[in-house]
Amino acid sequence: MDTIVSVLREHYTKDPNWIFCKFIAKDNLEEISYRKLIENASSYALHYKNCGVSKGDCVLIILKHSPHLFYSFIGAMMVGAIPSILPFPSEKQDINIYHDSMEKLSKRIKAKSIITYKENIDEIKQIGKDLGIDTSTIEQFKPIKQIFWNDDIEENEIVFLQHSSGTTGLKKGVALSHKSVLNQIENYSTSIKLDNKDVIISWLPLYHDMGLIACFILPLMKKTLLIMMDPFEWVIKPKMLFEHIEKFKATLCWLPNFAYNFLVRCIDKETETYDLSSMRAFIDCSEPCKQHSFQIFYEAFKNYGVKKEALQTCYAMAENVFGITQSDIGKTVKVDWLDKNEFTQWHFAKKSTESKNALSFISCGRAIQNTKIMIVDSNRKEVRERQVGEITVSSNSLFSGYFKLQQESAKVIENEWFFTGDLGYIAEGELYITGRKKDLLIVQGKNYYAHDIEYISNHISGIKKGRCVAIEVYNDIMGTEEAVLIAETEASTEGEKRKIANEIKKKVSGELNLALWEVYLVPLKWIVKTTSGKISRNENKKKYLKERFNKDSEA
Repeated sequence: MDTIVSVLREHYTKDPNWIFCKFIAKDNLEEISYRKLIENASSYALHYKNCGVSKGDCVLIILKHSPHLFYSFIGAMMVGAIPSILPFPSEKQDINIYHDSMEKLSKRIKAKSIITYKENIDEIKQIGKDLGIDTSTIEQFKPIKQIFWNDDIEENEIVFLQHSSGTTGLKKGVALSHKSVLNQIENYSTSIKLDNKDVIISWLPLYHDMGLIACFILPLMKKTLLIMMDPFEWVIKPKMLFEHIEKFKATLCWLPNFAYNFLVRCIDKETETYDLSSMRAFIDCSEPCKQHSFQIFYEAFKNYGVKKEALQTCYAMAENVFGITQSDIGKTVKVDWLDKNEFTQWHFAKKSTESKNALSFISCGRAIQNTKIMIVDSNRKEVRERQVGEITVSSNSLFSGYFKLQQESAKVIENEWFFTGDLGYIAEGELYITGRKKDLLIVQGKNYYAHDIEYISNHISGIKKGRCVAIEVYNDIMGTEEAVLIAETEASTEGEKRKIANEIKKKVSGELNLALWEVYLVPLKWIVKTTSGKISRNENKKKYLKERFNKDSEA
């Protein structure tokens, strides 16, 4: 069986001048061939070897967007080490929390080397010094002709770690073998009908599975041209995605759900026009996919050549390397309309006879090849079709477990089935995602999803978009759980805040039939996020209870 390293060696030997990536940053385009990739990666490989990094040792990569993300990552694999790309600190995060989590993570996985950028070196050197870890910056690495390959690498050995977002605690390293990754590449490539004419375009960060696998490892292994942009530049200038789709005739792009809404708001459709007709698929992934996002995106850009059947969905998790399901490329994605009462009361996806006052979920497609899906109840017993339960997965792409966390791994793996913690149902062979178990709020005996409350609230004037979180709080007087929404606002007067809170309560009540116990409005930067930019529900609940009731935790 091949390994990622052996496939790379074959590409380097047979097609050294093949351009696998056009890397765009600050209006500069850098072409990266397999020769350039391997010669630069070899500089890192030699450094790791000289620093005592050996087969099976962990290397942490904390870099801003640059080709050195590729080089340092591949270089570690070339010596048989286990690389992991982590997000770098941002101004939205508490630097003390970041430092503490990085130190604990480095200690737990016994990292031997950390690669970072010069502005971050003092912070990382302190961590490295305390733990005896080599720390280096990219400035010291130059391409070399001396190529080092470790031929003693086997298919079942760990090739790299993907670290989870850590919304409920310290990040867990998802350990993936060469075999699992290559199986996923073949399985998923088939589901999207990948061919040698495809051009993948991406602005996604590489510390997330969507960016790392779909927009780096997949094109790297399959010799598919990749157009890579800086995620922070894209946020500032979102139209650059459309500019480069037109320029390079891109065909495939993976996006989180928020990006569809973001692009609609940030493009001036009166003065800016682009030819997007080359696109086979914009694939919605990583968040609950929303039909509304597809609708507004299609209406906004259908005159640019975007076809309705180009709007696709995918269900993916790092624990399965990436893809679990994929909608049928070339066909319009299905939407399922459900009876609201049956869903909230009994967690059953009964079809509604009318769309008015009904809930809707968008299909994430069918399981990709060599992958099985089963929906189970709280006792891990399979449930009937359309019954909502926990999604479990069995495939030839599953992870080897959480790195150095045997007990955590044992909780979610049973008889070669992975229990995802996500909730959903199957209808006519297709998977519908309804939410996360940890995001399910049970209020007065009824089931509600936190992301539904947050989605409604994010569209209320006066709320900072993307900066609200719904939590479940125990009401001592009533003896039941209540729903609370915490939201950031720039509103300064009590009158403005009261108006915003009342509007949120009215909207949530009207759309979900849920009475919020409290809308707690907070100033900007109040809400706690993880290092990967996700809102931490647990940490915000703790902060709310402490600030509101002077409680360290709920009884």
